Amino acid sequence: MDIEIFGNLLGQMQAEGTKKDFKKLEFANKSIQEHIDFVSYLNDLGILEGFVTDGIFHESIKEKDYEIIKFERLTKRKVRAKVITSKSKGGFAFKTYIRNALLTDLILFSMDFIRKNLIESTWNKNSIKLFESFFAKVLTGDGTIDIDNKDRNIPQARLSITDGNPKYLEDYALLMKKYGLNPIINYKWIYVRAFLNPYYIKKLKEIKAFKNNPNDEKLNYLLSFIDQPI
Repeated sequence: MDIEIFGNLLGQMQAEGTKKDFKKLEFANKSIQEHIDFVSYLNDLGILEGFVTDGIFHESIKEKDYEIIKFERLTKRKVRAKVITSKSKGGFAFKTYIRNALLTDLILFSMDFIRKNLIESTWNKNSIKLFESFFAKVLTGDGTIDIDNKDRNIPQARLSITDGNPKYLEDYALLMKKYGLNPIINYKWIYVRAFLNPYYIKKLKEIKAFKNNPNDEKLNYLLSFIDQPI
């Protein structure tokens, strides 16, 4: 399997995948393109059928059927069930999963193993490629960019990853530091954060971080200031 595709798949599972149910490999996200990518990555592993998708909607969402029709049109797959809940913070997401205990065990084991190996090993060209593809999808799922324009000719940007698992935050911090960033963990507000200089703003765009995510517009905004006269 291609290193970049494998890293993307593990990054998706790290950010938005189930880590408790070892009988099914499940991915949840609002972005339809992310679901298309998820299935495509598994197709590359030889998994061609057995995918099931449910739509999870907060009770306040009015255009539930519209979102389902759009999902089905773009993915060419049917949504099995429409689940109404009061616990999804006013939004909605789709969950795509496949019941395959062996595959689930393999992917979740690989996710933990690769993350730890990247922390402990010396990086070569392939290691960097694997990390960047993994990191890009982690950011697409759990990351955000905050921009401060106040009293500045050039805006200041901070990259954050939120996760309720402190061990994951610590691993992210170690990986980000190894990549050249200077991360700080806030355990109270469950995030790891680092300032972005122009090099890393360009780098995030290059590795397709925040693809299919509203933060991509923030990256484009920041890029408009780089190499421009002050």
